[in-house]
Amino acid sequence: MKGMTFEKFEEIFKTLDDSEKVELWNELCDDYAYEERLYNMDDLDDLLGDRKPSELLTMVDDDFNYNDDYFYFDGYGRLCSINYLEIFFSQGRGDIGEIYEWLKDNDKLQEFAEENDPDYNEEDWEEDEDNEDE
Repeated sequence: MKGMTFEKFEEIFKTLDDSEKVELWNELCDDYAYEERLYNMDDLDDLLGDRKPSELLTMVDDDFNYNDDYFYFDGYGRLCSINYLEIFFSQGRGDIGEIYEWLKDNDKLQEFAEENDPDYNEEDWEEDEDNEDE
């Protein structure tokens, strides 16, 4: 195996703590200018403090819960909350496959593996001499 398969990445991703998952997702969102960046609920007042109450009411998704741990803006600009990141990443809002592809396309996958894979072996990332001419 050269590099890391998506299945291995997904397995390792699930073992990351929430802050590491959020950091990876937010880096991807910043790079692609996605609105679905995740924020800690503690940052809600700071981020939205300059808005009028009527404006806030039109932004909030029906399922928004201030007691959840995180919030984000969906693709329609609605304010949504999420308590469990597993739900965010399993229901297609945060796409683990997209994180994998983004890391791979930006030559960051090996660094991710080196930092997070307990079975990391640098030889798994070396190109075969036979393939160098291709």
